[in-house]
Amino acid sequence: MSRIEIVDAFITTLNRERKLRIYLPENHDSVRCPVLYMHDGQNLFSDEDAAYGESWGVKAAADAYYRQHGKGLIIVGIDNGEIYRFDEYSPWISNKLKKYIPELGMDFAGGEGDKYLDWLVRELIPMINQKYRTNHTNYLAGSSMGANITLYAGIKYPGVFRKLGCLSPAFWFSLQEFARLIKASALKDLEVYLDIGTKESRMITNPELRHAKRIYRLLKKKDCKAELLIEKGALHRESAWKRRFPGFLSWLLDE
Repeated sequence: MSRIEIVDAFITTLNRERKLRIYLPENHDSVRCPVLYMHDGQNLFSDEDAAYGESWGVKAAADAYYRQHGKGLIIVGIDNGEIYRFDEYSPWISNKLKKYIPELGMDFAGGEGDKYLDWLVRELIPMINQKYRTNHTNYLAGSSMGANITLYAGIKYPGVFRKLGCLSPAFWFSLQEFARLIKASALKDLEVYLDIGTKESRMITNPELRHAKRIYRLLKKKDCKAELLIEKGALHRESAWKRRFPGFLSWLLDE
């Protein structure tokens, strides 16, 4: 049977403790598996732990995929840093929060993304490879700000992550920085799954949809193997990502 292990970790680059929630598939003891690293780990597996009372249902989706296809993967959910979430999930500092999420009362956030990723790539991945039966194939995924840091990681560390999953990206946080980065990078070996709902935004103009389309076009111009799924009526919340996660999993593993 599959199982979930909870492990305490320490992000040395940020001097912060963090919890890891690690899903091990049914075949983990007999077969070396790829690893999917995911942000916002407390929202992935358990409704009781999820920030808004509903998880992505990742364990059920991964179990179902294994039963149907006989393919398992290890999933490492990295809890977010709560008050540090916006800082850790962007390498750039942004002043857009008052416009897009005024209730937070934050003037600026971001800027710690490089330190977070340095720990993930140089310390966490080797630790997981040493402790578990991996095949040294790494994937990365996240939603909202987690999608942002996922795309940035794939560009900054070419060859480390084979495929990326960016669900409901919050590109408003650093749209121009992402555009410049993509234009300046070689991306033909990168594979990116993007998705977005048509009702992500509280704004009538729905800029999140427009931003996702723009980034998708820029990726395609750089010969990136990118796909964009647009879900009509979908909101920016865990229930939407739970609904779309099985499709992302198929995109990830159907080869």
